[in-house]
Amino acid sequence: FDEAHALLQELEAADLPDALQGLVQLMLAAASLGRAEFDDVLRHAAEVEELSGDVPLLYYLRAVAYNLRGEHAQAYDQARRYVASVDEDPDVNLELGRALDGLGRRAEALAPLRKTLAVEPVDYEALAYLALCLPDRERGEAAPYFARLEDRASSLTDIAEVCIAEERADALAFFVDLFAKEDPDFHDVAYYRGQVALLRGKPEEAAQAFARALERLKAVDMDPQEKTLYVEAWLDAMAASGKHLAAYEQASDKVFAFRHLAADLSLEKKADLLMDLVGRAGKEASLLHARR
Repeated sequence: FDEAHALLQELEAADLPDALQGLVQLMLAAASLGRAEFDDVLRHAAEVEELSGDVPLLYYLRAVAYNLRGEHAQAYDQARRYVASVDEDPDVNLELGRALDGLGRRAEALAPLRKTLAVEPVDYEALAYLALCLPDRERGEAAPYFARLEDRASSLTDIAEVCIAEERADALAFFVDLFAKEDPDFHDVAYYRGQVALLRGKPEEAAQAFARALERLKAVDMDPQEKTLYVEAWLDAMAASGKHLAAYEQASDKVFAFRHLAADLSLEKKADLLMDLVGRAGKEASLLHARR
């Protein structure tokens, strides 16, 4: 999206006829959506309307942008306008479902989400929102769709991101339990159980789950930078449990641990943490000297 956006900006600066400039603005709106620049999506959409009049695709782009900005009433309105101008399709039905979920109208959200999955049964976002909107006792409806996903490990990550963003522990736990039936020892089963615990306000339980994930990762060939995500989750959960010192002591990379743990602390609390560490080091040195 970045390269396309840069090229389109060059075209935007050129002296183009209105019809071509309108097309450039339309593509800029789409590229801005891909770059998560939602204000720019709306700005470019307004430019398109000024240059080219009513373009139904704008309703869809605005619906996505408004949903991702958390402005679900506007998203619902734009999605309905798209349906009125064009017709239903799996993408706009997903946005209708998202908007209705955001408005607390979950029972109504089920119909458009089911329509999306009827056409695109492996759409992980529609599946995630279906599970979010179903009552607990009916969430099993989502299980056959999850079973159809070819790469369920990767899809679990995608679905979990939706559940975490929406702060819905029960839906996340549902998908983690489904995956755990296939591979209970997979590292992300423990990791996402930790995320469920965090969403439920249980940081100590989360820290234990993240520790299990890190233990399982020892047998996994993973890029060290990618593994950092798991370390940070564990450190954050330990900190949320008030166990900064224990986290530092248990960390394999103590420099990284101290920097991460101290990052969000006030200067006074950073000093307190440092003094605790110095005090602990002094006690250990004294014990070692006494043993000698």
